[in-house]
Amino acid sequence: MDGTQLQQEEIMEIDLVRFCKKALLQWRAILCFGILFAVIVSGVQYVRAIGSYKTQLTAIARNVADNAAGLEAEEVDAVNQAVLQQAKIKELQKYVDDSLYMHVNALNYKRLDLLYYVHSEGGVSADDVMALYHEYLLSYDSTKTICEKAGIKVSEKYINELLSITYVGASETDTGLYPHMANSNQDGIMRVSFILTDDLDKEAVQSAIEELVAGYDVLKYGIASSVTVTELEANTNSCADIAMQNRQQQITANLTDLKASQKTAVTSFSDAQKEYMEQKLLADTEVEEADKKSYEEELTKPSFSKKYFAIGFVLGVFLYIFVFAMMLLFGSKASSVLGAGLTIDLITLADPHARKNWLFFDNILYKVLYKKELAHEDEIPKLLASIRMYAKEEKQKEFQLLSIGFSHEERMDEIIAKAKESGLEMKRISTSPKKPEDIIGEIDFDIPTALVVEDGITLRKDLTFVEHMFRGRKAELLGCISLM
Repeated sequence: MDGTQLQQEEIMEIDLVRFCKKALLQWRAILCFGILFAVIVSGVQYVRAIGSYKTQLTAIARNVADNAAGLEAEEVDAVNQAVLQQAKIKELQKYVDDSLYMHVNALNYKRLDLLYYVHSEGGVSADDVMALYHEYLLSYDSTKTICEKAGIKVSEKYINELLSITYVGASETDTGLYPHMANSNQDGIMRVSFILTDDLDKEAVQSAIEELVAGYDVLKYGIASSVTVTELEANTNSCADIAMQNRQQQITANLTDLKASQKTAVTSFSDAQKEYMEQKLLADTEVEEADKKSYEEELTKPSFSKKYFAIGFVLGVFLYIFVFAMMLLFGSKASSVLGAGLTIDLITLADPHARKNWLFFDNILYKVLYKKELAHEDEIPKLLASIRMYAKEEKQKEFQLLSIGFSHEERMDEIIAKAKESGLEMKRISTSPKKPEDIIGEIDFDIPTALVVEDGITLRKDLTFVEHMFRGRKAELLGCISLM
């Protein structure tokens, strides 16, 4: 082996087109590895962020304790009282902002009144039946239904303030207005009232209440043999309620007083008390994020990061492709992706019946990417033309195929058959199951030879040995045929 051969042996060229094809066949494995790496990277980041978050919370708690240690008992009590006031202010302010009741003009508002006649037989009185309706209509499920059907965009707890149910036994006046009613404890009048704000749909609210009343099965409690509930009338009335106005004003005044009281208390605090109060508020998990922004130190509880998931996915895909490339470059198996530097790459032929691991091989994509290599009818004549071209003697008729590391003779039968049709004689020799050095006596070094390797099966060292063997004997080596 001379210096030129040694230099050539060290040269490895990678065909990017072939590399991309082989990588694309493993797209499922690449995708799975990318997702796995994304989960790992984002998970590690989340664990680290949680650890940092807990450390900061511990530091805040420690600072709170440290700050409290330098204050008198009376000063600590004053701060604690201010913190409680802050919580009450927050709660009351939220109620004032969100409650529909607080936005009603108490001296001029509309109220929907639904009047029902209730008759009970074979059991409890009408008052007891109407008490069940009262409880039912003010329940969480009922107010939630009203919100959904009427399109009300506030919490269900605020609906109870707009909804009221009153009921009385039938009086002589009622029996005069409604002749079918009897003046007994089995008959009663139930009024369902709902305060309408400007943005509420009166028809939708009325329909929701009527459906609730009609759909309530009071007999399931076994309190009577029969109960009849009849809607007598439905009216929308204009109302003024001084008591409502007074209650609204009282709530607003309470909020104002709490704010003033806390402001006065905080103004009198020393710097140490103010710092202690800020730490207490920051450490209180019930303080809203909007309130925390007023402090220099703001903590946000970590969450799963889409950013790190994407970064992990990209890194996973890149790492898989990098390892795949390194395995091709430095692995022990020969690959059609690489040029050995010693022989001419005559042709690559793909196996139309290839079936490999589902995760690492896409059969459909294989047929698309290797459409040319699978077209043996077109490619083998090109191979034979190349063999004639590379032969030293133009009229050479006898050639030799030497397969390295595999014994699938049927893979070469097609080539030999086509060669015979074109007037060429081809001799076939295989190194398998022996080692290349064990078949030297079977090789005819006097006729041109083409090497045949199977992608991912033939050992690179065996291919190199055979190439050097031919070079050392100055035998005519035409090139290399790669089988996929």
